[in-house]
Amino acid sequence: MSEAAMNKMPASKAAIIEKIQMSGRLVVQSPLCIGSGQDDGITDSLVLKNKQGKAFIPGTSLAGVLRDMVDSYDSRQADLLFGNLSDNRQSMINIDDVLLENSVYTVRDGVRIDSITNTAEDTGKFDYEVVERGASGSFSATITIRKNDIEDKAAVEKLAAALADQLMYGISLGAHTAKGFGEVKGSKIKVANYDFSKPSALEAWLLGERLQADVHAAVAKPLTAADEFYAELDLALKTSLLVGTEPDAFDAGSGDGEGKVQKVMLSSKGEYVIPGTSVKGVIRKQAEHICRVVGDYGDDFLGSLMGYSKADKAKQRSRLRTYEVYLSEGVEAVNQSHVRIDRFTGGHMGSGLYTNKPVWQKKADAKTMTMRFAISGCSDAEAGLMLLILKDIWTGQLAFGGDKAGGSGVMQGLKAVVSYKGTKYMMEKTAGGIKVSAEDRAAMNSLVEAFVKAGGRA
Repeated sequence: MSEAAMNKMPASKAAIIEKIQMSGRLVVQSPLCIGSGQDDGITDSLVLKNKQGKAFIPGTSLAGVLRDMVDSYDSRQADLLFGNLSDNRQSMINIDDVLLENSVYTVRDGVRIDSITNTAEDTGKFDYEVVERGASGSFSATITIRKNDIEDKAAVEKLAAALADQLMYGISLGAHTAKGFGEVKGSKIKVANYDFSKPSALEAWLLGERLQADVHAAVAKPLTAADEFYAELDLALKTSLLVGTEPDAFDAGSGDGEGKVQKVMLSSKGEYVIPGTSVKGVIRKQAEHICRVVGDYGDDFLGSLMGYSKADKAKQRSRLRTYEVYLSEGVEAVNQSHVRIDRFTGGHMGSGLYTNKPVWQKKADAKTMTMRFAISGCSDAEAGLMLLILKDIWTGQLAFGGDKAGGSGVMQGLKAVVSYKGTKYMMEKTAGGIKVSAEDRAAMNSLVEAFVKAGGRA
């Protein structure tokens, strides 16, 4: 059929005038926990799998995350693309499930800590299955533009490109995303526009042929809220570090007699890792301590920021996001033996010899890890609190992992980049001290002053 003949044909408002096809791959960057709501009597929560026992990311999960991102950026565009029940507006986008290949399943432990006693709460131990990073699957989404939406056609095309950019940058989905889980990034995401006013495009769509598509490269986050706080710290390890887990057969066999290895450093896909849950726990505990010392902030200040889930209160989702910290190089695991001492006799206790296997940094003051945390909908006071915590991490006043009472888990700051309300602040360790501009120092001090003022002691 010729283009002229097609243009003469009457079309209803529901007639399809364009299809936008998005395709590529999604790669899991940190442990993914999309729960099935079931347990096996041993593990409290199992990963969602299909009938063949393979993990997958539901298209509904992807749609929910992407809609939330677009909505925080522009609510009208979110309604335009994803639909709106109140206006009976149909969704334009259809996202397929992503079947994950090369999935490796592990079990992560969790425990709820009492912030006052710093001990585990009763019945606070739990565990959950995760898909380890490295799994990947094919991604496909189709956007349908109808004649009724012809005035928004250009906006939808632009939004599709922005979503491709967002996928290349990365999104977080599933459970525990505020603790570093569920980071997923796109690989070679392509966007192809089939404009049905052109017979060649209509024919290509009907025959399943590929048009030339725009391939998107990883870019800075395209859908960033103006009030987001984001900090990235390059750190060195000053002491040993042990986020303990049970040793495998090789490690368990090392050591002599009672000194056989009991705990080794947690690892993920061959790299040592500080879980986002541990990072968040340390930050939360220090935030509570600072608030108690500095002023009277009440429960709402930290509750709004850190979230809560109590029987006598409505649940509040945390706005603080932490991420997994990977130690890819510059460290080595070394056996470290300990002995329990009887405080009355001064001698060692029977069966008191034990050995752990923490990691140590090979070269002093060399970068071994990058720690990241962020706050959505951040206020100046909350930004000031985070800067105080950043300072405590930088100077080694906070420790991570186990054996903290013995001096383990202490970091040294090397470089920090903080983004807030469109402005970046930088600080860097040099031979002469900490390098930071006068403007950045003044701006960061003003945020700390906002935090102090919020506590009523300004």
